[in-house]
Amino acid sequence: MDFMKNAMVPHEGVYKEPPVMWAIALAQISFGIFYAWLFKTMNVTKFIQGFFKGIIIAFLFSVSFDSFIFATMNMYKSFGGYAVDVLASTVLGGIMAGFAALILGIGKKAE
Repeated sequence: MDFMKNAMVPHEGVYKEPPVMWAIALAQISFGIFYAWLFKTMNVTKFIQGFFKGIIIAFLFSVSFDSFIFATMNMYKSFGGYAVDVLASTVLGGIMAGFAALILGIGKKAE
């Protein structure tokens, strides 16, 4: 947590204290539903399948979002903060996608 705090340019009043928890929950649930819908369409029902597909999806989302932020806002002090955010978001997205696939596969017969 300290790495990202130190990698970002401080802006007074940008972060809410405390954060709006229902909005955080809505954001995470929405992304989980996106993975579940996509994986149901693709018939992805195993953790490892979901993990690797999730890595690709999360990487593309993270690069898209963080590149826009990096290009248009004075948020990161250097490229390092941007890169760590993309990497962390990619790994967490892969894990979340793996569990979404695993849950979709519960009760299905092994192939």
